[in-house]
Formats: sequence, structure tokens, C-alpha cells
Amino acid sequence: MRFMNTLRCAVFAVLACLISSASADIVFEDSFDYTTANAFVAEGGWSSRDGNLNSDAGTGQTWGRFGTVDFNYSETLSAGYVLEGLATVNRYYGSPGTAGNGYSYIVEVLLWDGSDSGTLVSKAGGSIGAEQASLTSGEYTVTSTDIANSLDHVVFRFGHDGNTQGPGAGDGWGEAADASLSVIPEPITSGLLAIFGAAVFIIRRKLMS
Repeated sequence: MRFMNTLRCAVFAVLACLISSASADIVFEDSFDYTTANAFVAEGGWSSRDGNLNSDAGTGQTWGRFGTVDFNYSETLSAGYVLEGLATVNRYYGSPGTAGNGYSYIVEVLLWDGSDSGTLVSKAGGSIGAEQASLTSGEYTVTSTDIANSLDHVVFRFGHDGNTQGPGAGDGWGEAADASLSVIPEPITSGLLAIFGAAVFIIRRKLMS
């Protein structure tokens, strides 16, 4: 009886860890609150900046019409990982109070081999016409085919993609408050292996005692 209780407790403990590991892990986030203007790389942690994306010191937001920043996540991915880019924007359709203001943003998840930019492949999101403040690339689950093709690293891209309503509609640029990348490791296989390992360990100890 004591043996079964011990085994049951071990299994429940591993299952609790398994459930916990399934929650979204935000591996990168930026509120654009810099002490120096346009410090996307130095203070924000982005890997690169391209185009006319700006952030004034102390404002906590980006502004501009066209431009992007990339974050290269250095950890190697496995099949089953779930990726999602998120952003909160201050200007979107009808905001701030002018019907017809139409701002597009880039919230995108790309896979690559981790070294050659020529291998970059867009997997989720892209240019999004902002109809609300909260934007998402949508979730993408890494496949075994991705891994077989050496697409085992992720780049999160955020940016402003212009005013979709054309000249004269609003102020002609977007404004954003924050952006983040979440990575959810695939927990099932590792969790089952952990349960099996715990069971084998306990049974072995029981037989040896």
C-alpha cells in the first residue's frame, strides 16, 4: 500500500509539472520605454531595426509609417512548440476618434536555421490591418517537417506597415505600446518520459529493498 501511494504521489507530481510547463512562456517583450530615442537594440533587446520605426525617449511607444524590428530567439526549437507574436497598439481603425483611420502593423513569426537569413520563412501573421488594440500573429505549431528542413529557430518581427486608408486619412503613421513573443514547449513526450522514468526508479528501489 505504501509503495502504491508513493508511486501515485510521484506520478501526480510529474503531471503537475507537465501541466505547468504547458503554459505560455513569454521569452521576449518590450514596452518601448527607452531612455534614449530609438534604442530598440541597445535597450529593447531587439536583434535588428530596419526602416522608419521610431521611439522617442520616455514615451513608451513606437511611431512611424514603415519600419520593422526583429528579435532572434536563440534557443533551438523542437516539433510541437507553439509560437505566437503579440502586440498592443494605440492607433487602429477609428482611433483616436476619426472614423477611417486605418493603420496596419506587422506581427509575424518566422522560422529559420539560426544563421542564414536566406532561410527565413514566414509561418504566421504578417501585415495586419488593426481593428482593435490587441493584435496577434496567431499561433503556429512547429512541425517535424520544419525541423527536418533545419527550420529550428524563430524570429519575431514587429513593425508598422503604413496607413491602409491612403493619404489624408488620420496622421499617416501608427503608434504601438508593446510587443512580445511567447513560446510554449511541447510537453507531452517529455512529460510521459518523466512519468515512466519515475515509475521505473520507484519500482527498482522497491525491488532492491
